[in-house]
Amino acid sequence: MDRSPNYRWIVMGLFWAFNAANTMGMTSLMIMLPTLRKDLGITPIQVGWLSSVGWLVPALTTIALGAWVSRFSPRKSTAVSVLLAGIFLVGQGWAPTYALEILCRVGFVAMIVARQPAGALLTQQWFSQREVTRINSLSGAANASGWVVGNAITPIVMIAFGDWRPTFYLLGLAHLLGGLVWLFLGRDRTTAEYRSREQEETENPLGVLIRYKALWLIGIGHAGAAFAWGAFVTFIPLFLVDVRGLTLTVVGPMMVVFSFGALVGSFSSGIIADRWGRQKPILWTAGLAQVACYLGIVMVPSLPIVAFLLFVAACFAWVGGPVTISIPFQLPGIKPREVAVAIALITTWIPVGATLGPLIAGYLQETTGSLQLALLVCGLAAINLTIFGLLIPETGWRASYPNRLAAIVGQPKAGDT
Repeated sequence: MDRSPNYRWIVMGLFWAFNAANTMGMTSLMIMLPTLRKDLGITPIQVGWLSSVGWLVPALTTIALGAWVSRFSPRKSTAVSVLLAGIFLVGQGWAPTYALEILCRVGFVAMIVARQPAGALLTQQWFSQREVTRINSLSGAANASGWVVGNAITPIVMIAFGDWRPTFYLLGLAHLLGGLVWLFLGRDRTTAEYRSREQEETENPLGVLIRYKALWLIGIGHAGAAFAWGAFVTFIPLFLVDVRGLTLTVVGPMMVVFSFGALVGSFSSGIIADRWGRQKPILWTAGLAQVACYLGIVMVPSLPIVAFLLFVAACFAWVGGPVTISIPFQLPGIKPREVAVAIALITTWIPVGATLGPLIAGYLQETTGSLQLALLVCGLAAINLTIFGLLIPETGWRASYPNRLAAIVGQPKAGDT
């Protein structure tokens, strides 16, 4: 269906609302963990596994699901994934045991992964290449806004009901209602140009993983930052409660500050990249800043300073994502399904790091007895983003076109012998 481009804001606005709702379902668990841990009687390592499911499932399934789900209409795949996500969220609220809780968590995260290819396809259907970075920035901001709202309302819902389970029930209901709305308002848009690119797509989309070498460097670089991020997002509420001795009513607002930094970082990334014209310095700065902030968070006793560092750490952790995710859209000759697979590769490495972060942090806490030491060690891993940020080629608009293309593909630059 070839609708007016103005309708794109309805389609993508609703799709971004699902981004926010998914993120609320992911991050609200971290606020619930102190209460959930006691209710289900789970150990620090089990806490780490429950959190790591949110990263382990994408790490294992993103590329395969990206290649498979991209075969279907993004409208239909979005509807199915959102409705099933709602069912699994209700299951998380109902689960009476740790085994059922983590099983429903796996199902919920799998539905988030299954919806990602639709985002790449809808972006290509409704927006031009010049708009992609800004659009991905808005998508990232939607994710971050879900984190902000989730951290803000989760303590309120828990205090109001005196339990952690109603939060999952409400989130599940929101997904189910949103899925029904999408069935009426969600649309595909297949223009002549898009259909032409689809018809040219005769090869297996997995071939993009071989042709474009820089995709691997980008993904591996983000894995180290995700390692540190996963550890802190999982254990910083527990650190503030168990080590700093804060109450949930104090930790909740601090997590809102933390998540608000992610919103600012995501929203500003597209603007920074467009005006700067270079991407590598963004990654260098982000890696170094994250390390400094993480160390300060666990070492500095002043709560106002810790709150400020939480904001800055989240800002730098989220500023690079929309920029790097935009690269596959801009590769010359790339086909619609190949874009989905290329993004899947990058986003596979991120959960690999984020899976290991909480597990290593939980292991270090259990073996050393010090959550502070565990977070100090994990925070250093963010320097990986700086190291690989130095290795990847510059692909911003200030780089000359021949050299930019050659660097992305992994061929010699113009003028090299």
